[in-house]
Amino acid sequence: MAEIATVVEMCGGRAGTAHGLAGVGDLEVTGLSGRNRAYGELIGSGLAPTAAFDRMVADGLPSRATRLRRWPCG
Repeated sequence: MAEIATVVEMCGGRAGTAHGLAGVGDLEVTGLSGRNRAYGELIGSGLAPTAAFDRMVADGLPSRATRLRRWPCG
């Protein structure tokens, strides 16, 4: 959470937001449910990211390069 709070602050937000319901809740929903979790489990089981992606559609994966180029505040 400290890293997320740092990014929020770098982008002009309040670091405390990351520790509240908006930050922690969003992190929990994103990481513990749906396609993002399934994608992570496939990678964790040893599949390469591209092989895991071929098995499903994970939110945000196609746009990752764009986000990285625009880091940190995209």
